[in-house]
Amino acid sequence: MSSPLTRAARVAETQFVAPRLIRIALEGPDVMAMRPYIPGQEIAVDVGSDIRRKYSAHTVDFARGRIELLVYLHGSGPGADWASRIRVGDGVRFSDFRGSQIVMTPGVHDAVFFGDETAIAAFAAIHRVSGGRVWIEGEEDIAAMLEAAEVPFTGVRRGSPPPLELARGIHATSRASIYIAGSAALVRDLRDILLNHGVDPARLRSKAFWGKPRREHALVA
Repeated sequence: MSSPLTRAARVAETQFVAPRLIRIALEGPDVMAMRPYIPGQEIAVDVGSDIRRKYSAHTVDFARGRIELLVYLHGSGPGADWASRIRVGDGVRFSDFRGSQIVMTPGVHDAVFFGDETAIAAFAAIHRVSGGRVWIEGEEDIAAMLEAAEVPFTGVRRGSPPPLELARGIHATSRASIYIAGSAALVRDLRDILLNHGVDPARLRSKAFWGKPRREHALVA
């Protein structure tokens, strides 16, 4: 069931922080009332013609009534068109926070992350609380995207095998939560690798943000 779009705000900022990554800040009194919030959660946004896209919150400032999104322009489509055309002052309708898979695990203060560009915002929000090591798979412009996230992420070229440091980190920190998010293929393959190496499934938190089977989400535009 779709979440009702009961919230509204104005665009306070829109800026390309990398060639395919846009920071969009929404501000308004409705944001102040959107508690509770768990780092990593998302909002569903009306991007026009009753079409919705889900975006993870990069930062949330309840005192200012401000949510910042990092929207990755993943190909063309309604979400990419919306993110590219909106301007400061435009009104936006969206839902309350939702999502339970790629969110901060209560009581856990160590984590390992692996994903692609679509996971940057969610991973950054969780990492500010949990700490840990983060690897993001991407193309040539991945370094610029990670700089915009303002979190010490490590970029990995798409198609490369998972870095050895990832496996070593997972086994060295046996109680760390393991977050995997991004394309359906990446999530499936990495889950299989970790489970085949004896990683406890209870430590895994994973979600396919795009790809087949398609699940529209987060930074996917």
